[in-house]
Amino acid sequence: MDKRYLDDPGGSPYAKTAGRLAKSYGDYATKALAGLVAARTAQVTGILRDSDTSCQGGPAAHCTTIYSFWFEDHNPKPIYKSKVYFYSTAEKHPDPAQQQATEARKKYLQALEKDLRTQVPAVVTYWNSIALNPIAVTLAAPATAPVLDPEAWTGTVPVRGSRTWKDGYKVRYAVSFYRGSIETPLGPWWSPAGAGADGYLAGSPKALPTLTAIPVDPFYLADGRCLYRQFAGSDAELVARIADNETTRYVDSKK
Repeated sequence: MDKRYLDDPGGSPYAKTAGRLAKSYGDYATKALAGLVAARTAQVTGILRDSDTSCQGGPAAHCTTIYSFWFEDHNPKPIYKSKVYFYSTAEKHPDPAQQQATEARKKYLQALEKDLRTQVPAVVTYWNSIALNPIAVTLAAPATAPVLDPEAWTGTVPVRGSRTWKDGYKVRYAVSFYRGSIETPLGPWWSPAGAGADGYLAGSPKALPTLTAIPVDPFYLADGRCLYRQFAGSDAELVARIADNETTRYVDSKK
C-alpha cells in the first residue's frame, strides 16, 4: 500500500493500475470464453475402440469378438480414461456399447463446459469488483466449492483397507489456497445434488469420487490449492496439495 494514500488507498497509482488491469482482464476473459470452452473440450478424444477375438472348435471354429469403447481427457495428469463399455458378438441383442460411450462423452463435455461457464464469469465478477474499488489485493479464501461429477465415481463401498469408505458414510469437500507456507481458510463446503443442508453427501454404495470445478485463485497469487475431505463425525483431512492454479478436476483416491 502506498503510504501517501493511507486515507484513500483506492486513489494511489498502484490501486488505479490494478483497477485498469482488472478491467482489461475481465473484458478479455469475457470475450475469450467461447474459445476457451472450445480449446478445453478439444482435449477430450472422440470415442476410442478396441476388440479382441477368441475362437473355439478347430477347423469349424466358433469365434466371438468383444468390442470395447471409451474416451479420454488429455488435460488432467494422469490422463483421465472414462468407463469402458463392452459388447460381445455372442450377445443376441443389438450393440448398445458404442451409444453408451457416446452418451457418456456427451455428458462429460457438457459438465466441462458448465464448469468453465460458471468459473470464468465468477472470476470476471471478482476482477470487475476490483476495477470499481481498487484496493490492496491479498490472497483470500476460495469463494466457491468443488463439484461432484456424478458419472465418475471410481470405487464402491466397502473400499479395501479403508476405515472411512464403508456403508453409511457421509462426506463433504472444500478447498483452500496456499502460497509458500501461507494457507487461506477453507472456502465453502460443496453442496452436490443429494447433499444435506450441512453439505454432507451419503454416497453409498459409491466411493472415491471425482471432483470438478475445483476453484482457482482469480488473481493467481496462489501457488496451488489444498483439497480437504471430511467424513461426518471426523476432523477435516488433507486429501491433496494441487501444486498449480489451473487443474480443476481431481480423483479422490485416498483410502
